[in-house]
Formats: sequence, structure tokens, C-alpha cells
Amino acid sequence: RRDFAETREGEHLLLIAALLEACEFCDQPANAERIAEILARPEYLNTPVAALLPGVTGRFHFGHELTRDLPDFAVFSRHGANEPTTARADWLLDLVRATGACNEPSALNQVLARRVYRADIFDSAVQLRASKPNDKIDEKRNESSLQVA
Repeated sequence: RRDFAETREGEHLLLIAALLEACEFCDQPANAERIAEILARPEYLNTPVAALLPGVTGRFHFGHELTRDLPDFAVFSRHGANEPTTARADWLLDLVRATGACNEPSALNQVLARRVYRADIFDSAVQLRASKPNDKIDEKRNESSLQVA
């Protein structure tokens, strides 16, 4: 929400930085089992870990000794996956228009895309993580006087 991003800018930036870090964690093959275990818990998906692992690892077993590895099946961070580009905004707006989910398709325009896909905020979060992460994040935490609900 825009009001949160504007009135609690420091916290918003910390949230984006934390999400970027979480995505990098999820992209590491060594973390796949842990991710599947968390998602499998009853309060989330309540399903067997084995059922989730193929979607996280990209390794699919079809039986009859047929296995396929699709390393980019689930991309959390690689290939600039989270960068808010104009092309991604266009794709999303086209998708929403095509579903008929918006009563005013003309409102799904470039003005909206620029307001929602904020490269400046993304870039600030990337910089926050890249430059002395602990010091910068502690500084932002102090500036924003975090409130945990």
C-alpha cells in the first residue's frame, strides 16, 4: 500500500530488502529441502514434503526411470527475477486485462505501471543490502522505530 510505503519508508525499504534476501535464500539448491519442509507444515500447505520438492528443486521423476531436471522451474531471485521492469509491468497489466478482472481496463496503463513498479525503491533496497548490510539495516531500523504487530 502506498500509504505504508510513504509514511513508513524505512520499514518499507527493510521489508523489500528482507524479501530480496529471502528470495536469494530460496534460490540456493542447498536450501530446497528446508523450504519444502516449511511449506509442508499444517499451517501452510499441509502436504508431504516429497510432493513439494520437485517444484522447489526442478527435479521431476516420472517413473520408469525417467527423470527430468528443469533448473529454472522455480526462480526466486536469479536472472533479475524481482527487478520491477517496464516489460514485467506490461505483462502483468495485459494479464489482468485478459482475465476481465478489472472493471476499467483503461485504468491499467503506463501511469499505473510506473506508480506500482518502483525501480527506485527496488534499487534502494538492493543498495541497502549491498553496502555494509548489518550497519545500514540497523541504521534504517533505528530511523523507522519499527513496530512489530
